[in-house]
Amino acid sequence: MPGLVGLAQATGARDLETSISRAIGALRYGSSQQSEKVMDPDGRWAIGCVDLGLGDSRVIPCRHPATGTWVVFSGRLHLDPSERSAVSEKPADRPPTDAEFLLHLYEDSAGRIPPGLRGSFSAAIVDNRRKRLVVLNDTIGQRPIYYWIRNQRLIFASTVQAILADPAVPRHVNQTALADLMEYRYVLGEKTLIEDISLLDPGATLTYDLASGALRVEKDDSLDGWFSAPADSRNPKVVLDEVAELFNLSVQRICDPQLQNTVSLSGGMDSRAVMSVVQPERVAINSYTAGLPGSVDRRITGKIARAAHCERIYSEWGSDFLQPDNYRRLTEEAIAMTDGMRGSSFHPMTMTLAEDYGKFNLEIALTGHGGEFAKLDRAYGFSLDLERDIRSGHGQMKQTIFSKMSAGQWSRLDRQKLFRGNLRDSQEDAVRTSFDREFEKIDPSLPLEQQVSYFFLREYFRKHAVLSNRIHGNFSEIEYPFVAEDFVRAVLRTPVEMRFNHGIHRHIIQVHNPSLLRIPISDTRAPLDSGLMWKLLVTRPYSLLRRYGFFETDIPEVYIPRATPNHVFDEVLLSAECLDRGDLDPGYLSSAIERYKGGEIELFHPLNTLLAHELWCRFSLDRHDQPVDASPVGNGNQ
Repeated sequence: MPGLVGLAQATGARDLETSISRAIGALRYGSSQQSEKVMDPDGRWAIGCVDLGLGDSRVIPCRHPATGTWVVFSGRLHLDPSERSAVSEKPADRPPTDAEFLLHLYEDSAGRIPPGLRGSFSAAIVDNRRKRLVVLNDTIGQRPIYYWIRNQRLIFASTVQAILADPAVPRHVNQTALADLMEYRYVLGEKTLIEDISLLDPGATLTYDLASGALRVEKDDSLDGWFSAPADSRNPKVVLDEVAELFNLSVQRICDPQLQNTVSLSGGMDSRAVMSVVQPERVAINSYTAGLPGSVDRRITGKIARAAHCERIYSEWGSDFLQPDNYRRLTEEAIAMTDGMRGSSFHPMTMTLAEDYGKFNLEIALTGHGGEFAKLDRAYGFSLDLERDIRSGHGQMKQTIFSKMSAGQWSRLDRQKLFRGNLRDSQEDAVRTSFDREFEKIDPSLPLEQQVSYFFLREYFRKHAVLSNRIHGNFSEIEYPFVAEDFVRAVLRTPVEMRFNHGIHRHIIQVHNPSLLRIPISDTRAPLDSGLMWKLLVTRPYSLLRRYGFFETDIPEVYIPRATPNHVFDEVLLSAECLDRGDLDPGYLSSAIERYKGGEIELFHPLNTLLAHELWCRFSLDRHDQPVDASPVGNGNQ
């Protein structure tokens, strides 16, 4: 996938070129992705990068001619033209690239990166004057960086798999992280599924001393400062108008006038808010929707696109992606791209969407992920009730968040009977211990809704949406307007009452394109500005009919569990390869699969979690061959 990889060893390493080539080979997906690498001739460090090769966002190592400092940048900065041109030493025929901007900023700030830099990025800086390597990511952590260090040898990368390309890295499973994955469908905190490989905190800076081999990780408190700001006491309309304009500004900063921009469009509120502020007269922008035959989203998104004066691409799925061989292939590729740390029952659907991105040449895709924190009562697993949750008192909030995070997928299975050995012993206590550890990082004096939002952005969004969209990121640049820095800060100052009932979303749409409020929302089939009569005649009957299964083809989350080929679970979970690991009880597992075949559709999710884990074991633990990158090598002393 697009991203960075790097190695450093203060004493120098003979195998540096081989190691960086293997790591880049593990990072790449497909022959169309481009790669670069630059190395220190003395063998102390090497940096590689992989990208999609789109316009000026192309990842090219950048070197300061006077100081010799190198910058390798992955992602995109969200800057106004005036901000970008301000770092130029002299007028130029083009504005500086993101890498050049960061390099000038670093040198002008005496070897520092000012906190709170807007964008979705990760970067590596080799400062030969100060004899150090600096690795950093954005404030939200949208471009993950993982790292491993032992005996003064540092390896960092955008994927765990790129680190595992080095044969010196042991492949020992982190049982606590695995327990997290089983419970929450992602891994909490800085852990990964491999012991001794850690995830860099959002906005943090990792500094490696090239002379001594010492490593220091400094955590940025910018995100904490966003949450501690007092609520805005101005007139509610003034506050919401400002929030709406900041959202508009965020979308305009993200859109690239040189590339094709696309809104990933559904019939819901998040993508509709993005569509309300698009400016097709300024940049090339369209929308993309996928759906099953008969999907109501086809009709709704067509109306949204027309109201926004945008072309819409619609991809109708048949059942091909659920054919046994394809289901297995799509699942395996999704697991490889997420390092197994995104436990999803819908990997084949996500991969099919991602491959569509490539098929339709979507270059920059704007998605509504992250919009949940701006609508606290409609935030899926993190939904809050104003009266019951927020006004019930601080004492209940920790348990409220824990219960909302837990997927609840094991209610029909006895984990003490299913799991064996280390996996069984780690399950019960570890999941709560992991949660408690992460919850303690939240300032207890914050208002309750801010505690939820803090946990949502650092954990749920970062591990759920970002990991999922790493799959899409192999085909298109993924951007999240709802977590743009200026907009997030404004939302967090908005009085909590305004964040309920889609209040912020509605106001954004009302200010920028109110016609979108008159189009039905897909989960009710009623316009957002409809009255009581419409709700009585349409919304409630639809909810009842959907409950009884009349609209299954509208909803992939219902269609997929019922249409998934049953024997996939037999072939993978009941294979000798899986059972020989000793983690699962064969008799209990076999009976669970038979219960699923007999109609207990709720078992689909835990069985898919087990399936994903087994496929991850085969890819990451059993496999040791790695492709080798053959891109040119840059000299670190150039």
